[in-house]
Amino acid sequence: MNAEQCPGSSSRSRCPSVAHSVGSRFNLSAASQGGRHDRSHGRTLAPPTQELLAERLRHLRHERREGHVRHRAKPMSRQGLSAKDRETVLAVTGGRCHVCGGKVGNRWHADHVLAHASGGQHAVDNYLPAHALCNTYRWDFGSEEFQWILKIGVWARKHMEERGSGKEMLGRFFEYDRQRERRRVPRKRGRA
Repeated sequence: MNAEQCPGSSSRSRCPSVAHSVGSRFNLSAASQGGRHDRSHGRTLAPPTQELLAERLRHLRHERREGHVRHRAKPMSRQGLSAKDRETVLAVTGGRCHVCGGKVGNRWHADHVLAHASGGQHAVDNYLPAHALCNTYRWDFGSEEFQWILKIGVWARKHMEERGSGKEMLGRFFEYDRQRERRRVPRKRGRA
């Protein structure tokens, strides 16, 4: 199966397992693949096997990428917030990042609650303050996909602190993060 292809689909453009039931307590596309997203409590329930979990994660990535395709087909222009609107957004969380809870200071991102790439509108009530790092990592993941990322990340961190198998994971992450940081080092620009 192609990494970008939806599980169970022979086409990249349409994913047959996406079956959302309006008013349903559970996301049927997740249930059909063994996982469920309990909308009333915001919980992501695990599929019964590792294989179904991997398939669910691929499916969620596919849905997000399909959203990107739809978004690019009818782009919306991004608009900046006025100083007054930024004050309003910042006041909602008392000057804290809505992702990690830390103080944001003067340099913060106005993060879309519903991602711009997913059709989120340019409206003050669709923004919350976030650190640049938190906003960058939150990206445009849907709620279920982001919950899986948090759950996997917390589990991985616990195992990285332990000796044994977590040591290899820690080493791989350490190298990944060092390479990522090297790419982000601001370069001095010469004048033309």
